[in-house]
Amino acid sequence: MGDANPDVVVIGTGIIGSFVAYELAKLGMRLLVIDRAGLAPGHIARQRRQSPDERQIAGGALRSHA
Repeated sequence: MGDANPDVVVIGTGIIGSFVAYELAKLGMRLLVIDRAGLAPGHIARQRRQSPDERQIAGGALRSHA
């Protein structure tokens, strides 16, 4: 696993959690992002209910930190 001492823990990988994680990472924060269903399954399931604009924002945030 990664760093055991993150600066911030982001709970949830939906649109808000992804955006917050993206913005904090741009500031150089060390992050731990968790979701009850895991990153990929939870994120993909929620994307089907989001508008195309939300999917573009969330996908960009995750791809930029892959």
